[in-house]
Amino acid sequence: MADLDVHVVDEVAEAVVRDELWPLYREVFEDFNDVDSWHEQIWDRHSRRSGFRLALGRTDGRLVGLAYGYTGERGQWWTDRAATALHPDVASDWLGGHFELVSFGVEEPGRGAGIGRQLLAALTDGLPSPAGC
Repeated sequence: MADLDVHVVDEVAEAVVRDELWPLYREVFEDFNDVDSWHEQIWDRHSRRSGFRLALGRTDGRLVGLAYGYTGERGQWWTDRAATALHPDVASDWLGGHFELVSFGVEEPGRGAGIGRQLLAALTDGLPSPAGC
């Protein structure tokens, strides 16, 4: 496999979202049938959250992997669900202001080649970590 070029951004042009991100997202996750539904129900909300970061992995200029997340806070779906599963002291210490990895995917031919590891490393590089970690 050719060299992977990874860039982390905090915003992305609409043309990239529709022409590159959406096709890869659909291939990997298969949870939405059309770009407009995905855009309205997922992308618009997530990409506007505080701390949003997106890692794009390209090989020969073609998008082969993506990873994104944002700052998780109380009142958001995952954070509230996690709070009910954790001991209250743990939830209090760890939830709210944490970085939440939301979507992480690599196209089928690239899986097992270290692309995901590079995306995750780039996405989380420089993020603050809790004391003692």
